[in-house]
Amino acid sequence: MKKLLIKYFSILTVFIMVLGTFQIPVKADDKNATIRVVLSELKDKMSIENREVSLYKIASFTNYKEREYKAVPEFAEMVDRLDFSTFKKTATLDNSNKLFEYITKHKISAVKTLKSDSEGIADFGEVDYGIYLVVTEASDKYTVNPFIIEAPLCDGVYAQYDVIAYPKAKASNTPDNPPDNPPDNPPDTPVGPKLPQTGVQRLPVLILFISGVTLLVLGYADYRRKGKMYEKTS
Repeated sequence: MKKLLIKYFSILTVFIMVLGTFQIPVKADDKNATIRVVLSELKDKMSIENREVSLYKIASFTNYKEREYKAVPEFAEMVDRLDFSTFKKTATLDNSNKLFEYITKHKISAVKTLKSDSEGIADFGEVDYGIYLVVTEASDKYTVNPFIIEAPLCDGVYAQYDVIAYPKAKASNTPDNPPDNPPDNPPDTPVGPKLPQTGVQRLPVLILFISGVTLLVLGYADYRRKGKMYEKTS
């Protein structure tokens, strides 16, 4: 019976260690944020390579959990006119276009410009916490709307640090009718460019929790059954 207890205790220890590897609520600011953009054609899903993708820093987060931010000097005048109080209000097509026009008018330089690789990827790597505008070089074949992205994405409780955007390139002659007000979703299902969940794993935590409880119940039942068998044979 002692061996049986050791067996179940060992399994429970492994379960707790695995559960601890999943990120739950935001507790510290010691995790780096990253931004990656993946370009593909809207209709055929083909990767778009060798396109310049520029990243402009609009504001820095002083406290991303509370959405406290400070505009960088180049954009201070423009940011005062825009509502960045929620991600929904920030990441609108109207805001993106206004910022792009402001950049063009004032000839503001990007913090970083990359060319997409053979898989359509422009990986900007680690970035400072903040609000950014992504602008993709237009071509005769494809057009990608400028869009706003945040790093990290946060709903006040959960944060997504490794942000991947999937803006869809459309044919240059395609009418432009995207929604101006995307729904207000938390970071695990954000809108605008497709941002898959990478920093937060809520469902696996729930599954592991349920599995752990089930394991304990079954283990206890097995322990009781074998204990009774032992008493009968004693």
